[in-house]
Amino acid sequence: MAQHSWQHLDRLPYIFGVVFITGILLPVTIALICERVTPYVPYISEGGGNFPEAGIFGIFIVISSYLSLNIMFLRYLVVEEMAAKVGNGLDVFLNKVSFILGFLSTFALIVVACFPTATVTQVHNTAAGIVCTCIVLYMNFHSWISLRMPSNKKVENIRLTITLCSSLAIVIIAIFGVLGSSQWTAEYWAGSKTPKDDGFVSYLVSASAEWILAVMFFLYLATYIPEFKNSSLELKLKLNIENRSTPRITVVKA
Repeated sequence: MAQHSWQHLDRLPYIFGVVFITGILLPVTIALICERVTPYVPYISEGGGNFPEAGIFGIFIVISSYLSLNIMFLRYLVVEEMAAKVGNGLDVFLNKVSFILGFLSTFALIVVACFPTATVTQVHNTAAGIVCTCIVLYMNFHSWISLRMPSNKKVENIRLTITLCSSLAIVIIAIFGVLGSSQWTAEYWAGSKTPKDDGFVSYLVSASAEWILAVMFFLYLATYIPEFKNSSLELKLKLNIENRSTPRITVVKA
C-alpha cells in the first residue's frame, strides 16, 4: 500500500495570497505604465484586457484558480470530518453544495483568464458574473456552517463580517456596473475612462467594489489557516488486481 502524508496545510492560503495578489496587481501596473488604462480605479480585468499583460494575468489567475480549488477541497474535507463526528446531515449537505459552488467559481475564473475583456467582452463578463456570484454564495454557506458547528467564535465573527461585506460589494458591482454601461457614451473602452465621461462615477464605484470583493475572497480563505494548521492530509492507494480499488483520501485532525 502506497501512503503519503502532507503537513503544513496552512501554508496553502499564504501561497494563494501571493499568487492571487500578484496576478491582479502586476497586470494593472503594466497597463498603467503603458497607458492602456487610466489610474481611476480600473476593473481588475481591465488590467489584463490587452497583451502582453493579458498573458500575465491569465497565467497567474489560472494558478490562483487551482490553488483556491485545493483550499476549498481541504476545507470540504475538514468540515466532512467534523460533521461525521457531530452526526449532522444538514452540514454535510451544505458542505457539498458549497464545494460545488466553489468548483464553479474556479472554473469560471479560468474562463475569465482565457477570454480577455477587451477581445471577448460578453464571454468574459458572463464568466466574471458567475465567479462573483458563486464566491459570495460559497462564503454565505460556509459562514452558516461555521455558525452551526463548534469552532472559534472569533473566526466565526470574522467570516460573517467578510461575508456581509462581500454580499454588499456584489450588489454594488452589479447595480453601478449596469448604470455605468447604460450611461457610457464614449467610443473608447471603459478602461480609459476619465472624470469627464458619462458613467464615470458609476464605473468608479463598481470597480472599487470589485477590488474589495477580491480582497474579501482572499481574506475569507485565509480564515481557514487555523483549521489547516491543526490538520494533516493522508493519501492511501491500495492496488487490488482483482477488485481495482480506487484511491482513498482522508483528512486527519492533528
